[in-house]
Amino acid sequence: MNICFIAPYYSEQSNGIRVLYKAALLFAKVNENCILKIYDAKNNQILSSPDLEKIPKKFHSMISGNLEFSKDYVYFLPETPSQLPSNLSNSHKIVRYLLANPFFFNQKAINFKNNFLLSYSNFISKKLPQLYLEDLPKLPLKKVNFIKQKKTLIYFGKFRLKKNLIKNIDVLSYIINKYDVEIIHRKYPKTHEQYLQKLKTANLLICYDPMSSVSHEASLIGIPVIMVDSLIMNDSFNYNLKNIFFLEELSFDKNKINNIKGYHYKNNAKATTSILKVKKLIKLIEAYFSSLKVKSKYDKIFFKEMFRLKKSYEKNFDQGIVSFDSYKKIFLIILFYLYPDLYKKIKNKYLNNKSFFLLSLIIYLVFHLNFKFINFFFYFIKLCLFYKFFQIKFIKEFNKLLA
Repeated sequence: MNICFIAPYYSEQSNGIRVLYKAALLFAKVNENCILKIYDAKNNQILSSPDLEKIPKKFHSMISGNLEFSKDYVYFLPETPSQLPSNLSNSHKIVRYLLANPFFFNQKAINFKNNFLLSYSNFISKKLPQLYLEDLPKLPLKKVNFIKQKKTLIYFGKFRLKKNLIKNIDVLSYIINKYDVEIIHRKYPKTHEQYLQKLKTANLLICYDPMSSVSHEASLIGIPVIMVDSLIMNDSFNYNLKNIFFLEELSFDKNKINNIKGYHYKNNAKATTSILKVKKLIKLIEAYFSSLKVKSKYDKIFFKEMFRLKKSYEKNFDQGIVSFDSYKKIFLIILFYLYPDLYKKIKNKYLNNKSFFLLSLIIYLVFHLNFKFINFFFYFIKLCLFYKFFQIKFIKEFNKLLA
């Protein structure tokens, strides 16, 4: 079986993309005819000459710029994009490697008919075939006590909006008033290695993102993590995570906060998928595309799981999702909470547009809100100044907004 992985440019900040590239390397060890094509999501096309400086050298030998698509190949794509790249159709052999709930990013624009579905972890599905991969951080082991800590990292990642996550502002205020604080997000630090270096300096992580590998990595090396959003964590990585605490649990007894400890532990599960496991997956995929009996069996499983995933999305993610990584996102998060209807109107128009200019938004909003936006604009400037120079004040103000 010839194999082709189709992936966006490499990103150290994205656990999903790192896993996708690692899977390509793993399959290449089993199958010599395994290539990698780089996908440009904005233009919906495969790149014939990708910028190799954006991709680690260990992947360069796999990369192909050939734009021909053969039915002799099986093409591996993540759950996004929902629309296949040009020249590729569902008549080709498509494997969707679901690194997240596909409705999370695509919402309802999904057609995975005749695709083989491969799940990343139990968090996505316990019934689909799985390929669980993990990169454990190489950091010194730590045994820390919350009372003695000197620094707290606060990670702002993907938010579930319109959700009352901050029921217990007093607990968070207690923590951030007592210790030094530094905010990190998907664009800062710039590299995964720099992020891991920051973990060395911290004795606590407060995480607003309920589905991030950031909290997972911190927990593995012994740093206690307080999750602001209590969406299921333990099913995300196929084994129970230690060092994870939920804000709503701490709020009932503040004394619990002073007794939080993090311990390094060895993962009993086999985090690294074996070559044997990959060989079995290849045989299963080959059988799926060659046998109508096998295809019929798995299509029924895939249909049921996609239906369940859609219901899960509707239950947990229908609030809308925003990734916190820039001043632009601060603007849009505030806009969502104060003027949700207007947020929906301008989100698709400006959020992913390179020519996004703050001035155009101000003019747009002033006209549509009859000058009510003036107060909003000053609030935005205030938060930006807090974020830049007074991060503790920013967190307090931001929590009030969420609450």
